[in-house]
Formats: sequence, C-alpha cells, structure tokens
Amino acid sequence: VKALIEYGFSSLKIDGCGGETDLVLWNKVIKEISPAKPILVENCHGGDPKFKPNRTLPPAKGCPYNFYRTSSDIRNNYASIMYNLGTVEKYRKTNSSYPGCWAAYPDMLQVGVRHGLNYYETRSHFGGWAIVSSPLTLSHDVNDDAVMDVIWDIISNREVLAVNQAYYGDSGGVYASANQTTRLYSEDDDNFFTDLPIYQYLSKPVDAKTVAVLLMNSDDEERKLVANFSEIPGLDCQPNDCTYVVRDIWNHVTLGKFHQDW
Repeated sequence: VKALIEYGFSSLKIDGCGGETDLVLWNKVIKEISPAKPILVENCHGGDPKFKPNRTLPPAKGCPYNFYRTSSDIRNNYASIMYNLGTVEKYRKTNSSYPGCWAAYPDMLQVGVRHGLNYYETRSHFGGWAIVSSPLTLSHDVNDDAVMDVIWDIISNREVLAVNQAYYGDSGGVYASANQTTRLYSEDDDNFFTDLPIYQYLSKPVDAKTVAVLLMNSDDEERKLVANFSEIPGLDCQPNDCTYVVRDIWNHVTLGKFHQDW
C-alpha cells in the first residue's frame, strides 16, 4: 500500500488471483496510510458471493471498496459480453448497487478492442454497461486513431454518460424479456456459450420525471421491439393519461410525444 501511494496511483484492483481476501483490512490500511487522498478500490473476486456487499453492515465492513466485479473475466465477443451483463441483475434486485458501492461491474469494456465487436454490438455493449450503472473502464488502445474515430461518438456521448452517472434509487436493469431464448457462442472458444432471451428491455430512473430505456435484440433476425409505457418502472401510466416524450439519446433527437408505447 505504501508503494501504491509513493508511486502516485489513484486506484487499486484487489484480484481474486491473489491471496488478498481480507478486504476490510485492506480498506483500513489504505485509509491509515492515505487519509487525504482517496484510493479507488475494485473488489475483483469474479463474483464470489463471499465478497459481495452487505448493506446491513457499516460501509467499512459491508462494502470496504468502491465497486464489485460480478463476473468472471470478460472476452472480446458478444456472447461473453451479454453473459457478463446478466451477472449484475441479482445485485440490482437486492438494491446492493448504489453510490459508493457499485455492485454492478461485469468487467472492463471491450469497446474498441480490435477484432471483436461490430459497431452495433459495440454500441449495445456500452449502452448495457451505462444503464446498469457499471463503471465504464475502457481497455482499448487510445493511441489507435482508426479505432478512436469509430468509437468516439459512442464513448463521448454525454447523454449516455449522464444516464450512467445518475442515481435515483435504482441502479438499473432488466424489467422485461422474451420467453424464447437464443444461444450465443464465443467466436474464439467453441466451448463457451450463453443462453439468453432473444430480447431484453432494461430501464433506469434518471430523475423524478425521466426514465432511460434500452431495448436489446440478441436474436439473429431483425426484430421490432415495442416498449409499453405501462410496463416501465417509474412511469405513472394511467389509462387516460399515458403520453410521454421520447428522446433518442444515441442520436440526440427528440422523437416527439407518444401514447401508450413506442
């Protein structure tokens, strides 16, 4: 820890590959050695429930870190990304992901990592991490201008980033999904696959009047997805009063007022 401070680092990843399992002790030592400078700590134990947050305890014991890895290591393909995204849902349902203790980190982003995702998979990946309040840790080569030109509009989208940064009592997650499933395979490992609904609808309250919604189609076929306002958590949709303004934040366009659904 002393070396961490002396070398000027601002964050620490406590990895499950090592023997550092007493996170309460680590937090105590960090605060003693660096009382003035905050150190961002990632609890990276691959989703091991022994290290999950516990809101019934004081923060120094219940969540002695800043964010919690909910998943195994991510891979640079859409199957792995969707599998990892799904690992945050159980923590969202128990309200275990909140400011100061984000139990919604399904590993680093694969946005811009070469030979992996196409443009639309990349956007879905970034949007998925954003709407569940995951820390947005980029892992691509920022010196690669060709890559930066492709992804810049995605990673610099201030409206999407605002959704990620907002917190209004719910960290965000799935509110509806299809009964039919599809199987996604890893392109670099034939033994890895994940079964998931052919489509999922995710939401996150942004403030008292605004809810972000992400419609994700994981099927091989193009599909029209319809969001019914009465099903979206946080919207007070009444039979005679269910009209809302819809905005496309990917393209920064207000689409207009819609009644019942979009």
